[in-house]
Parts: sequence; structure tokens; C-alpha cells
Amino acid sequence: MRYEVLAVGVLDGTEYIIGHENVYDYSVLETFGYTFNTEAEKKAENIVKQRENGLIVNFNNEILYDQRNIGIDKYEC
Repeated sequence: MRYEVLAVGVLDGTEYIIGHENVYDYSVLETFGYTFNTEAEKKAENIVKQRENGLIVNFNNEILYDQRNIGIDKYEC
């Protein structure tokens, strides 16, 4: 599974995409021993787990968006 994480900023009232990261769910690969257990993999796994809990975070685990209490489906973007 792959997620795309976007950072959006506003300049003079116009929204712009200022950052973009692809994040992969390595849990299936891990069950077959195909991961390298790198720091980047751990950060990607954290992003996926946080997403499942309704939080959109970046690689530094900073919350970009909190969907837990806004009354929409957490997978709807």
C-alpha cells in the first residue's frame, strides 16, 4: 500500500503544494523478510500507523492534519 503525503501552504490567498512524499506500507514485505529495517522504513511505517489512527504526519512525526474529530471518513482526502 502506498500513501501520498502533501504539504500545502497558502501565499496571498492561494493554496500551493509545497511538499510531496510517497510513503509505503512495508508490513506485508516484512512478513516475508524483504525489508532492510532502515530508519527510512521505520519512519514510513510510523506515517502509515498514524494515518490509520486519523493523523497525517510527516517523516519527523509532526502532525500535518488531524482527522480524528472532524466527522469524515479517515480515508477520505
